[in-house]
Amino acid sequence: MVGGLNKRSYFSYKGTDGDSHRMPSSDYSNNNLSLKVKQEFTPAQSLTLRFNHQLINGNQYYYQVPAGFVASGKQQNNFNDGSLTWKFKEDTKLPGFLRYFDHNKSAYFSGKFNTRLQGIDYQNGWKLDANNKLVAGLEYHHSNSSNKQSGYEDKKIINKAAYVQDTMRLNPKWFFVPGVRVDNHTSFGTHWTPKAGLTYRADKATKLFASWGRVYKAPTADDMFYIVDYGAWGSYKGNPNLKAETGHTESLGITHDFDAKSTVSASYFHSVLNDAIAWYSPDYTNYTVTNIDHEKRQGIELSWKQQLTSAWSYDLGYTYTDTNTSAKDGYLRHNSMPNAYRLGLHYQQGAWRANLMSRVGTGLDKASYGNRHFAVWDFNTSYEASKQLTVYLKALNFTNQAYSVYSSYRYPAAGRFFQLGMTYQF
Repeated sequence: MVGGLNKRSYFSYKGTDGDSHRMPSSDYSNNNLSLKVKQEFTPAQSLTLRFNHQLINGNQYYYQVPAGFVASGKQQNNFNDGSLTWKFKEDTKLPGFLRYFDHNKSAYFSGKFNTRLQGIDYQNGWKLDANNKLVAGLEYHHSNSSNKQSGYEDKKIINKAAYVQDTMRLNPKWFFVPGVRVDNHTSFGTHWTPKAGLTYRADKATKLFASWGRVYKAPTADDMFYIVDYGAWGSYKGNPNLKAETGHTESLGITHDFDAKSTVSASYFHSVLNDAIAWYSPDYTNYTVTNIDHEKRQGIELSWKQQLTSAWSYDLGYTYTDTNTSAKDGYLRHNSMPNAYRLGLHYQQGAWRANLMSRVGTGLDKASYGNRHFAVWDFNTSYEASKQLTVYLKALNFTNQAYSVYSSYRYPAAGRFFQLGMTYQF
């Protein structure tokens, strides 16, 4: 069992004007509790019960306009998630499971929103022969959503799905992984989403891979029915006439181990979405959910990892993303970060852990972000005093940079932030 208490009296941030600011009425609290009980019957079978509770209270995020900040109102979220999972064949390379889950969310934000998602998931695997490993599964998910203020109550969505995937060893160097998933949705009918992956092992150190897959994502109840109206201050309205997102995605890449401690990887990714679901506002005041006719995204990703000693390691990364969309809204069209850099330095020795990490973005659209670039540094360290007790220290954005989590200067991220705490497992 793990519990946490997090309370903040105010939110501070570094503005694009170069000064630090304290956001008004930005108190926040987050209390959570997690419980896990596992019973092993045999080396091959076990039963696991999980429960997670989270209660969040605070003023909803403000957004910034030239005249200052505009409050969105008080918000309370109450999450209660539970699951019961039976695992079998755990002593094999193709284990299976049967899971029942029940997720409940109650949110108060200018009205009460309730959503309950229940479901049963089943997965199993079989070794057909020396060169074929088959994995298949079934899903049944049932959700009920209510928002009396918005005019909908007990809206039901049922999605049933089945999937199968075969890992085929064509020869010692070539592996082919075809698969297919079929979803049946109460509002959007039946959709098939095939996928395929191909891997070539040039030698023990080098692997080349390629993948392709269809994409399908149905709108949620909030996407279709959510309504909050502030009158002259604006409104947020769902769209019951939304279409499901469809499209395809591809990737191509290579990984190479120079030795047991050094690895480099490079990949190219490409995706096309039709009817992508996004919030849209013609006047930046009244928002609704809409389908974007066409969204194309492509780019490259590079990474390097090296273990320097038994205690020290580091990693470097770079991602270039090019996004092209038919969205009419300028924010959706230009709100992208083409260049993202990552740096991590890690220490692990005995009971001590420490990480120094940096996130850098360049080439940003200034009208959306307020800046064309940012560089954020985070540090954390922890000491495991016992099997139950761990003490930790976090220093986030310790150089106090101006940047945004939500990719807009109107939603500034936290400035310099320190946190000292501990976790205790019963």
